[in-house]
Amino acid sequence: MSAPKKQKTTASSSTKKLLHEAIEDLGGALVHETRHHLADELEQIRAERASAKEARDRIRVTLAPKQPLKASQFVENDGVYPNDSDVSVATTIKRACLKHYPQYDELETRKKIVVDLGANGILDTTKDSAQKQLFSDEDWQWILQKFPRRFDPESVLELNDDKLQQIEKLTRSGALFEARTLAAKMELNHRGATSTLFDVYHEYLKMLEFRKYIFRNDIDITEADAAIKIWGPLLESVMRDLPHLRLKWGDSIGDSDAFKVDVRAVQDVVTKCHKRKEKDTANVEIARLDASVSKIEKDRLKLFLESKCSLDRLVATTGADNAIICGLQLAGRKLTLFSLAMEGDGLYVAVMEMSATLPSTEMDIAQFRQVYKVLSSFKVGLRFLALKS
Repeated sequence: MSAPKKQKTTASSSTKKLLHEAIEDLGGALVHETRHHLADELEQIRAERASAKEARDRIRVTLAPKQPLKASQFVENDGVYPNDSDVSVATTIKRACLKHYPQYDELETRKKIVVDLGANGILDTTKDSAQKQLFSDEDWQWILQKFPRRFDPESVLELNDDKLQQIEKLTRSGALFEARTLAAKMELNHRGATSTLFDVYHEYLKMLEFRKYIFRNDIDITEADAAIKIWGPLLESVMRDLPHLRLKWGDSIGDSDAFKVDVRAVQDVVTKCHKRKEKDTANVEIARLDASVSKIEKDRLKLFLESKCSLDRLVATTGADNAIICGLQLAGRKLTLFSLAMEGDGLYVAVMEMSATLPSTEMDIAQFRQVYKVLSSFKVGLRFLALKS
């Protein structure tokens, strides 16, 4: 008998699928599950980290079947209390989730994001986080100080400042061929991270010289254009220092088993049965140059949910509960690097590491240094994760 065909899964339906699964974990009463069914489900999650499993056990045991769960009754044991507050961070975001979940389909986008993140125990600490409204200004500042950036870029830029100034001077003068040739020579004359630095510059200068139309606003530039002609060459170049990892381009399903991811950084491993298997180490989401704010917010949510699934898999298989997962969002010319880590029982914290905008003119070539910092930090995050796994 042939296997059933998989239905095409959209991002919105995948988000809702994960949401319903997470809500079931927060409180079985919301979906009228019986204790017998919950016990069977608990058997299936034994491989998960102890803290997450204990949190789910505690929630389910205290709830009677078919009894509505009141948001104010829910308490999480993450132990993170802003300014010695009586209510923890995880408790706050999950209570907000439970409060708004019954009206989910009628909620506006940002309220839905609050529900989606809270159901999965994720706190988004980025500048325009939809969860910021759940905390006072003082508590939010405490949270930002509690969870700073986790990665630092390589020092290769500072070590090669004089050479980069030569390339930048030629570029600003319009001598793109000469600038590109100099970058290629520098790449050949060095090894390791320095050689990679100049190869990335070489790829960017080719973009300015031969594909500058990619930055125009008066022509239709698709998401595939952005992936193939802008970010593909830069990401593949910066990743060449990590031969044990590869980028898998095009929609594919990873650890979330729900979303189709634009780009996955995967490690090929051989199982005991001598079968080759892909292990997710990071995910990348790409949007076209004129993407809407709603599209960018939904992509960021998707990136956080994907990262949580990868982190759970990593901890379940290696026990490395101090692991950090990177996520890279590419929206037009802007790139933003996020990291996600578990910071308490049932609490995952997403942090914006850094961001940059790809310069579209020769005169702004100096801004490409910040772009390289973001790409380099992404590589640092992948290298850190590889040591854990």
